[in-house]
Amino acid sequence: MFKGLGQLSHYNIHQLTESQALELADRLNQWAYGEPGLYMLPDTRTAMFVLRDRLVRFARKRITAEELLRGPRTDLVELMRRDLNHDWSEWREFKPLIELNRERIQAMLASGGQD
Repeated sequence: MFKGLGQLSHYNIHQLTESQALELADRLNQWAYGEPGLYMLPDTRTAMFVLRDRLVRFARKRITAEELLRGPRTDLVELMRRDLNHDWSEWREFKPLIELNRERIQAMLASGGQD
């Protein structure tokens, strides 16, 4: 999937056809509902759906390439990297996976493990 997002780079976006945009939207949907979706945190899946919906709107000429790229593509890339516990980016200030896990554990301990 990450390779497919290369079609959404600033370098390639103006070459993206309607059918390619719809195909990529379909692949994002399959990923989110498939096995990879089981390993994603909820905000990563949400970012995938936002990008999917924007791709459909782009294919239908309802938004521009700039509107497609502004936010959702980079958000998804950064969240996927976070879910894999890769080094953090200078583009987004999402919490690292380790921090999210610490917060969950602290919440569980505070509630007596009832979560």
